[in-house]
Amino acid sequence: MLKRKKIFFLFLIILINLSMVYPKPKTLERKKIQKKYKWDLSDIYKNWNEWEKDKNRFNKKLNEINNFKGTLSEKANNLYKVLKYREDLNKLSYKLYWYVKLHLDSNQRNQKYNQKYGDILQLFNKYNQYFTWFEPELLEIRKKKIEKWIENNKKLKPYDFYLEKLFRHQKHVLSEEKEMLLSYFSPVLQGIDSLYSKLSNYDMEYPEIELSNGKKIILNSGNYSEILKNDNLKQTDRRKAYIKYNNLYKDNKYTYAELLNTVIKKNWAQAKARNYESSLKSNLFWNKIPVDVYKNLISVVKNNSEVFKRYYKLKKKIIKNRKNLEEYWAYDTSLRFTDLNKKYPYKKAKKWIIKSSKMMGSDYNEKIKKALNNRWIDVFRNEGKAKGAYNIGVYGVHPYLLLNYNDEMNDMFTVAHELGHAIHSLYSIENQPFSKSNASIFVAEVASTFNEKLLLNYLLKKIEDPRERIAILRQAIGQITGTFLFQTYLADFELQIHERIENNKTITLKYLKNLDKKLDQKYFGNFPREYKDYSRFTWSYIGHLYDRPFYVYQYATCFASSAKLYKDITTGSKKLRNEAKRKYLNLLKSGGNDYPMSQLKKAGVDLTKKEPFIAIINQFKVLVDRLEKEVNKLDKID
Repeated sequence: MLKRKKIFFLFLIILINLSMVYPKPKTLERKKIQKKYKWDLSDIYKNWNEWEKDKNRFNKKLNEINNFKGTLSEKANNLYKVLKYREDLNKLSYKLYWYVKLHLDSNQRNQKYNQKYGDILQLFNKYNQYFTWFEPELLEIRKKKIEKWIENNKKLKPYDFYLEKLFRHQKHVLSEEKEMLLSYFSPVLQGIDSLYSKLSNYDMEYPEIELSNGKKIILNSGNYSEILKNDNLKQTDRRKAYIKYNNLYKDNKYTYAELLNTVIKKNWAQAKARNYESSLKSNLFWNKIPVDVYKNLISVVKNNSEVFKRYYKLKKKIIKNRKNLEEYWAYDTSLRFTDLNKKYPYKKAKKWIIKSSKMMGSDYNEKIKKALNNRWIDVFRNEGKAKGAYNIGVYGVHPYLLLNYNDEMNDMFTVAHELGHAIHSLYSIENQPFSKSNASIFVAEVASTFNEKLLLNYLLKKIEDPRERIAILRQAIGQITGTFLFQTYLADFELQIHERIENNKTITLKYLKNLDKKLDQKYFGNFPREYKDYSRFTWSYIGHLYDRPFYVYQYATCFASSAKLYKDITTGSKKLRNEAKRKYLNLLKSGGNDYPMSQLKKAGVDLTKKEPFIAIINQFKVLVDRLEKEVNKLDKID
């Protein structure tokens, strides 16, 4: 999920899933997918001609920038004019960028889209260079003078928080000449960040494998996931898929290791260039996140890792006994806990998500319906489509959501997750000026995980089938292990590799594998049994380690925050519940109008304390107890 929401790349925050005895590929031909399941990009531009006109208008308008240079200190209205001018460019940039990017993500193999994407990035690099003078010149004006201008000029009020943050950041803003020099390196640094995507997506050639039943399958990420979950396949099939798929990364292990080494060096160089003591501090500073929040998270989870290991031991017992396995390997961990093999069609997921959101009031519920029913969502996987899922709010239009829906329970929760982001975007844009409408990731992931909790608890109350209840409890536990535990493990890993570079040591393949093994045993224990050393390459398939420094910890902090907020809204007296709901909706409406720690504190969460993290540990214990009870009960029934 960023040290600075700087110019155009602030919107690059975006932010990572059978009816037969072999996995049924769900990758479709895009032209055969019904229109209602594909996003309607004509809400941004009717056609490419309109986009070209706006691109030319942007380029022409950009050339007016020098009219403002040297005038900022003269009077308040001059400052307002340049801030408004820049804001108009930024609003236009959202539409220009996302019209291309959403087309590209629907088919990344389309050369026209790739060309236009490259064109727009070049234009934005030009923007960066043209604006290098702005912040240095602005910071030459005394802060008290700026504050007086804001007090006496209402037109400057929407920019007060940006200006406050900028002056706080003053010692990290360089001279105009140095800012210009750094801007020349921007395309190179962006190129380093994009290399991982090229290596792991564009250059990835998925192998074909033959299963024990004679069926041949292209082992893309979707099919690989299906094979590991398919109860009807043999353990040898899972092993074969596991080896083949992981070899895609293992075969390039030296390249991934050297790329990560280069990325961490780049992060440290950028931090030093802007006078930061460490890469971590450079990424926490802009949003005023105390370093102790990051380190407390790691400390709490590490010191309570036995709680999580108990679950992995239970998971091993359930799967091993159910499938009569002699050995429980890494490729067996996705097998079902029961014989339930239920699918969750998109239509059903929509219905349940809408019902689960009713407790948040009619306005929240109507926003959910609007997002689901107006072609804001690209639902199904097709050839060439971007992996994963995301939401992006296109200012002046509406949010767009990318999914790769495949009728699994996890897909249903992914819809709920991304809709949480969409609702946040809608509330923010309705209640904040453009300059304050973009929430930090530190807050944004609260909205997404909160919306998942609405669905989860709705289903736990609704579902009576004990097998399905076990599946839902596993989903709930998986949210904690995936969003809280695993992301904390990654945060620990990321901190250690950055500190190694900052201590003038090199990151080698051997070091990465050893660190991976050490932390894996600390956080997860020895469950399951490792197959050779394939588990030692976790770092190679986590894209955020390569392109978004110190991003992943925010998933864990946000998960803890949303759990606290959900508890406040659903427990206690009616008066207290309503007050908690009001505070939460105010959090969504606040966008980016304050520092995230302050926003969360107003809503009722104080992350400077360890209690929110400890509460997740305690919640995890309850869920595991409940799962064990349900499994034992089902065993007696069977």
